This record gives sequence, C-alpha cells and structure tokens, in this order.
Amino acid sequence: VTIDEIEVQQFLTYRLARTHMRLNAQAIRILKRNAGLTLAQWRIIALIAAGECQNSSDIERQIGMDKGQISRTIRTLTDAGYVIVKVDSHDHRRSNLELSTEARVIYDKTLPIMRNRQRRLLAHLEDDEVTAIYSALEKLERAAEFSEDEL
Repeated sequence: VTIDEIEVQQFLTYRLARTHMRLNAQAIRILKRNAGLTLAQWRIIALIAAGECQNSSDIERQIGMDKGQISRTIRTLTDAGYVIVKVDSHDHRRSNLELSTEARVIYDKTLPIMRNRQRRLLAHLEDDEVTAIYSALEKLERAAEFSEDEL
C-alpha cells in the first residue's frame, strides 16, 4: 500500500493526532481524579519539579504549549498557591518559578501514578517496538521543524 492509496484517516498525522487526543483524555481523567489538576497544570508542575524549567520561556521550549496558555496556567497555579513567582535577582525583567510545598506533595503523589500509566501503556508494546517508536518520534520531531520546501 502506498501513500496515494490510503485513506485520509490512515495518514500518519491523522493517526498521531487521534492517539494523542485519546491519551490526553486518559491522562486528564487520571489527574482530575487523583490531584484535581488539568493536564497542562500537571505538566508545568512536573517540569518545575524536575528542575528542567525555571520560567515560562523554559516551559514553552520544553512542551511547545501556546504562550498564552502557559501564562494562564501559571497564573491559575499561582492563584491556587502551587507556584511561586519570584523576580530574578540578576535580571529583573525575568521571573523564576518555584513550587510550593503543597504542589511538591501533589507532584510526589501523582508522579508514581503517571509513571505507572507509562509502564502500562508501554506494556502493550514489545521491547523492539518501544525502541522503534522512540526513534521514530525523534525523527518526526526533527522533520516537523523543516519548512514545507525542506520536506
């Protein structure tokens, strides 16, 4: 079967989007039930907790979420007392993000649940399929950076 012969519903991008939507819906249910958080809130908390992101620009680079959504989510987390915003001592134009003790407790509670979810998802694949899918995703992420002419 060639690309010219498959239906639109079988396009790689269509299948990835559909799988992404279903996996997100699953994660949303788990996080709502166990922590009362949205997926965006949990992802931001997780990135801050892991020390990978200190500010909203770092978060934007890591997860590719819309700048406005990141800002709104951080504001919601700040209002809820989960994220503390501190002005950078070296550059007063920047703000650094820290987790409150309460957010750290939530993160410590939900991380094992989310790791278990990953384990259970990956259990549906053989070891060589896991390796292949991660390799393929890396290549597709790089390809997604190309312009239309570069493809």
